[in-house]
Amino acid sequence: MKLANLGQFMKRQEIIVNSFVCAGNLKVYFDLASDEHQLLYEQMDKIAKNTCVKFRERNDEEDYVAIVNGLGEGCNSAVGRPGGESVISLESSKFGSCFDRGTLMRFLLHTVGLYGEQMREDRDKYIRVHDENIIDGYEHFFTKILDASSYRVPYDYLSIMHYGKNEYAKPGTITIETLDDRFQDLIGKQTEPTGNDYVKVCLMYNCKTCMGTETLVL
Repeated sequence: MKLANLGQFMKRQEIIVNSFVCAGNLKVYFDLASDEHQLLYEQMDKIAKNTCVKFRERNDEEDYVAIVNGLGEGCNSAVGRPGGESVISLESSKFGSCFDRGTLMRFLLHTVGLYGEQMREDRDKYIRVHDENIIDGYEHFFTKILDASSYRVPYDYLSIMHYGKNEYAKPGTITIETLDDRFQDLIGKQTEPTGNDYVKVCLMYNCKTCMGTETLVL
């Protein structure tokens, strides 16, 4: 029973697609345990140091990000911020937890505005998605986002936003096959953003500097 519940928890990880508002300061409201705060602060600080996106605690602003322990809800976040309250739900319970560095960073970057790398419009040049192997109901995680700019940043197999080969796969199958065999067992295993991940954020927010250097126009 415990394994079944853990499996349900993992399959409740969701990304909700929304249009978003680009603004350099994200107001944040927490409803988490104190030790979870610290782990989040560490990940926010990495984004702030490498881009111009800053996280500030909310006072009474109407446009903000609520980060909550979504007990029974799994892990979910919108891509970007449509305005008003946006919620990052991070379950921490006996059935599973989102509170590891890689998962927290991915959901923060979703909120900043990054989609899964495997959802890029040009992905067919780099990966083959096996639609027949996707668990029913999870096909939307592999849908190409045709109106999302890649900002001319090269496709990145090692992006922290890239799914692994058997993400949402039926037993004994894979959902993603890399066209470059060298990366087949590397995708989906990163716990830190790559330079390309940060560059996308910098270009999205028109940062004057990125990773400590002047932003280049690609």
